[in-house]
Amino acid sequence: MLHNNFSKDFAKQFRSESELYTATEEFPFGNLLIRQYAGDNGELSAIGEKLIDTFFNTRFIAQLLHSLKNENLPIDRQLLNKIKWFKNECETCQQREPYTARFYKDHIAMLLSFSELMNALINDFQDQVYDPLEQYYTHLTESANIAAVESSSIAPIIDMTEFYMKNILAYYNYIVTAWQFEASNSRSDKGVQLTSYIADQLQELMAYTENLIDSIDNIRSLMLCWIAQIQITEEQELYN
Repeated sequence: MLHNNFSKDFAKQFRSESELYTATEEFPFGNLLIRQYAGDNGELSAIGEKLIDTFFNTRFIAQLLHSLKNENLPIDRQLLNKIKWFKNECETCQQREPYTARFYKDHIAMLLSFSELMNALINDFQDQVYDPLEQYYTHLTESANIAAVESSSIAPIIDMTEFYMKNILAYYNYIVTAWQFEASNSRSDKGVQLTSYIADQLQELMAYTENLIDSIDNIRSLMLCWIAQIQITEEQELYN
């Protein structure tokens, strides 16, 4: 049997002249034209949402936006406020206790450096992650005729989260060591474990930092899942 090669113009004319039913509704989706011939309007909307999620991974984007807005960024700011407050407390103690000024001086230097890192983290996560992602998601829900995110654009963000994770862990280890030293020097002569004011504040700072570490790890996990899904789609497009 011979294979007949039909031109696109012939196929287009054939469809326009040979369709038995007229579509009640249609809308373009990227390179696709979706037509509805029967059923209610909700079915077409559901199909559109499913296609958007399939092509653009809106589920991961929505989870990232929710985590950044309601968990990560608030935790970042809480920790930064705690660092600034604790730094002021150490400066006050330094003035009151000149014999231990060197001890507080080390803490103050660490807290100042930590606050600078947190300021940079908040600005980067807001300007380079949340704001562009929110703008992209808004345009995506309004129109599907936009380019999908490529895996190459997600990789630098993952590298950024790993950079901050590495540095925050370094500060966390310093805080733990300082707390252990302070707690070990707070024992009374009778062996009763006492806690000093600085030890209590260091322990509280540890808890704040642990929350941030968990939050960043969650963001990184979502990013890794997202980029894996994008790479699968890119491979399918390559072989198709």
